[in-house]
Amino acid sequence: MPNCTGHSPSANPRRAREGNCRFLRDHAGIFYCHFCIARIVRATPDEVREILPSLAAIAGDTETTQAPCGECLHLRTVIRCKARRAN
Repeated sequence: MPNCTGHSPSANPRRAREGNCRFLRDHAGIFYCHFCIARIVRATPDEVREILPSLAAIAGDTETTQAPCGECLHLRTVIRCKARRAN
């Protein structure tokens, strides 16, 4: 299933990470669970969950915690970029 980059995450993991990083940066400050990230970028929750550790490393200043997701409002493990970075 294509993500926001138009590529299948399983076919090109680097592009999937970049697309998800771009999403987090574009929505800096908002916590998202992996289920909502998957729905928004058109990936599977498992694909998003698998890349979350590397996503945090390349997205920059991220925070992961237990909190309500900004999209679905369920209490889950969520991730966000703390601050918007200049392109």
